[in-house]
Amino acid sequence: MPDRIWIPDLTLYNSVNDQKNAEDTFSKLSATVQSNGAVGWLTPALVVTFCKVDVSYFPFDQQFCPLIFGSWTYDQSGIDVYSVADIGNTAQFEENGEWDLVEMPAKRTVTYYKSLDASYPTVTFTVHIRRRPLFYGYNLILPCILLTMLGILVFYLPAESGEKVSLAVTVLLALSVFQLLVADTIPPTSLSVPIMGAFFTATIILLSVTTFMTIIVLDCHFNGEHARPVPHCLRVLVLIYMAKIVGLRATTKRFLDSLKDQKYDVIALENVSSLNGDRHGTKKEKVENGDILQRSNGRQSSVDVKEDGKIHSRLTLVELLQEIRAIRTAFVDQQKGTDSVENVKKEWQLLALVIDRFLLVSFLIIVIVLSVVVYLQPIISPQTSDI
Repeated sequence: MPDRIWIPDLTLYNSVNDQKNAEDTFSKLSATVQSNGAVGWLTPALVVTFCKVDVSYFPFDQQFCPLIFGSWTYDQSGIDVYSVADIGNTAQFEENGEWDLVEMPAKRTVTYYKSLDASYPTVTFTVHIRRRPLFYGYNLILPCILLTMLGILVFYLPAESGEKVSLAVTVLLALSVFQLLVADTIPPTSLSVPIMGAFFTATIILLSVTTFMTIIVLDCHFNGEHARPVPHCLRVLVLIYMAKIVGLRATTKRFLDSLKDQKYDVIALENVSSLNGDRHGTKKEKVENGDILQRSNGRQSSVDVKEDGKIHSRLTLVELLQEIRAIRTAFVDQQKGTDSVENVKKEWQLLALVIDRFLLVSFLIIVIVLSVVVYLQPIISPQTSDI
């Protein structure tokens, strides 16, 4: 019986139980005594310990929890502690839905205390566990990436739909809800920022910028309503350089060429001036078999011709041509003004379209690079034990 033999003063150094000695920690089962005097004491025990948790790579994190066994009273001269194997026995480990047991190596350490002039040996079993990321990837990471992609598609939505800002704000609110779920899942600590939390924060900032840029794009799209021309520097930057990047240079080039080639044909009335010179020399026009009637203003405006007892009234040829020229000039001026306003509107809309496509490509690249950097970091720079 254990109470009839000497029990080594063996304890778990980093235990959180009140019991510190072996008699209270381990069960009092029978010991085996061999003929050569060797005594074996195999007893089960339930120990509770603490370890430093590093959630920097959550949910792809690995934890290293040490179990430090040694004598609390005797030094190396009284009790020499060592492990019979380099690794602990994990044959009885039950599979866990959240953690994988990677290994449990054993390491013997002898610590010399100068104040006591004694060495104390200890054996440390490091429990190396790895978190299973399937649950978090399926329920948090994948929806976050899909929502981010959906938010970026705001730049592909036509401005005429009137739903660009609504879609951006809705996606932003959805990501905020997901961030609350992540905050409830991650162990609260201020020692490190988990990569998932950093990714969610980065995507929320990205979608906030997306909403801001969407408002700017809408302002550019409807800025043509005020008939304000596009500044030259903005036209060159967006319609030439940005359009080349997003593959819309051919569209913008056709539009700019159409503005240069647009002409308004005015009816040439060269003969009108010559007619005016010939006919304005006299105030009265001689008409055969007729009388000239003048109005009180002194201008010759009509001719009454008596022919076969009938009176025909008509405008003179010069005045008729002058009226036609005035009407044509007014029509052309009005058409020029209308086309100018329409061209300004189209140019602002084309400007907004190019900016939309440029932001779509830019933000898509940013999201892909951010996802690769964040979620490949555990593979590129895996966690290591400090023990």
